[in-house]
Amino acid sequence: VDSYTVTAIGEYVFMNCTSLTSITIPDSVITFGTNIFKDCTGLTSVTIGNSLTSIGGFDNCTSLTSITIPDSVITIGSSAFYQCTSLTSVTIGNSVTAIQNSSFAYCPGLTSITLPDSVTTIGNQAFRACTGLTSINIPDSVTSISAATFLNNNISLVITMNTLTITNSYDNSNATYTSPTTSDISFFGATSVTFVLPPPPSVFVTGKVPNW
Repeated sequence: VDSYTVTAIGEYVFMNCTSLTSITIPDSVITFGTNIFKDCTGLTSVTIGNSLTSIGGFDNCTSLTSITIPDSVITIGSSAFYQCTSLTSVTIGNSVTAIQNSSFAYCPGLTSITLPDSVTTIGNQAFRACTGLTSINIPDSVTSISAATFLNNNISLVITMNTLTITNSYDNSNATYTSPTTSDISFFGATSVTFVLPPPPSVFVTGKVPNW
């Protein structure tokens, strides 16, 4: 309606609109509700305005191939892109501080992720079962990774980081870890995890002493 400016979109508004193929969210929209585009399996193109501060609700958008998260976004919500099985490209804006639980879980098409320096926390199972993910850059700003962040990724994962606390130690006899040597539920299911690090002792593993 031309005489109105849309500033918010409620929950479930477009849920299960399987014929919806593209959406443009204008700059006027500041918030939208949970599950707003859930199960929009035909959605291939999303343009997000520059006013949203949090994003979510694209779970099971199985045809979505790429997403650009603008600099206005501070939080990537829980299950934001859960099971977006065709998603291959994610650009994360420079204001995101939190990637919440299961944000990108079950996105097997993702091969690499670069996190901006603004990110401080990565939630539980945020990248669970991203079976194509082979590299991720974790900036100095990230101080902790929650449990099962990379659970069941079944790949050789290269983690680039400087200072990090890994929590929830767990014995994973199927994985090999290189510098530091550790077993951790955050990476359970991976065949190997290689940490690309500066000189020690900048990485601390909760409950364990790094084997340099």
